[in-house]
Amino acid sequence: MLLSADLLPFNLESFQGRFVPANQSAAPSDREGRWFLIQDQSIFLLERRAGADRIPLGAIPEAFLGKVESIVHFGQYLGVPCWAGSVEAGVESPAGFVREKLAPGQIALSDDLLSLCGLAQQATYWEATSWHCPRCGKQTVAIKGERGKRCLRCKYDHYPHLHPAVIVLIRDGDRVLLTRKSFWAKNRYGLVAGFVDIGESLEAAARREIREEVGV
Repeated sequence: MLLSADLLPFNLESFQGRFVPANQSAAPSDREGRWFLIQDQSIFLLERRAGADRIPLGAIPEAFLGKVESIVHFGQYLGVPCWAGSVEAGVESPAGFVREKLAPGQIALSDDLLSLCGLAQQATYWEATSWHCPRCGKQTVAIKGERGKRCLRCKYDHYPHLHPAVIVLIRDGDRVLLTRKSFWAKNRYGLVAGFVDIGESLEAAARREIREEVGV
């Protein structure tokens, strides 16, 4: 069976019908639900648990009280509210928790849960970097029913940035050319990929990335 892009992790359509984004669902009055506790590129999970039980359920775990900022409700999964919080730098794993890298193949979670972790990471990053208007520097507030923020003074609407990128499959008969980074896990490889530069077409970006990464 041909793998569809709709089925890949980090794609909302991969769990359509099971997840409702925050801009399409009402935020609960209390902070109860699944807690996705993000720290940089990692997440804190419960030890000796499996599947969804690895993600704390209920109120924010007591061990993290006063250590989490940029808390945001980012949707509902199977009817349960999902909360994301950015754990302060330097906070170590409390008893009963383990800190794991958010990367495919390095974390024991289903595609659904891994996708939710990715959304949580994006939500906390946006929340942490959108407090102030990029035009005048004053405070912003959330736009109801949308993902954006609005400046209280100049009324400028600010939305999460999208960064166009290319990914290239280089074939040689029945072989493909793969790349890898020195810090990747053993046997992990990837395709040539990179971000599109200002004023660059997708085709030009693909050619540049090929030259820079593999020189062919």
